[in-house]
Amino acid sequence: MSYENSYTLKIIKLPETTKNIMVCEKCGKECENGNFCQECGSTLKDKEIKIVLKSDDIISEFRESSEDARYLLSNNGSTNSTGSGHYIKTDLSNFSLKYPSAIFQLDVAWETSSFDEPPSRYYFQKGKMQKCKVEIVYEDFNPKKMKKIEDI
Repeated sequence: MSYENSYTLKIIKLPETTKNIMVCEKCGKECENGNFCQECGSTLKDKEIKIVLKSDDIISEFRESSEDARYLLSNNGSTNSTGSGHYIKTDLSNFSLKYPSAIFQLDVAWETSSFDEPPSRYYFQKGKMQKCKVEIVYEDFNPKKMKKIEDI
């Protein structure tokens, strides 16, 4: 049996990391190596900076670790191909342990011919998963919005 489920992945909270760099005490320029600034000759100091990791890089890394993700997702998280995705939720749950501050959002459009089920959304963080079902909400009746059928 062939499945036509579509998957998309977003990282709604990107993880941060830190990096130490050498910065000139006088001019503030980042310097690659040595003890003195190549531009002004002043001494360098060690400075810790925060780096926000890129979504595409993390999704690419996830695709490398999951056969389902490699097939179903592109490097930016959009749908690459349809399929069953039998292991993608387990794979993403395990992968989320690597980036504990990140929140991953996986959206699934189920094959309607087999499952008469609305799309689902899953969140993953620290090896755990939350499943959110779609809620259909109809707007209230508004007589001002009434039109002839031909005008709709």
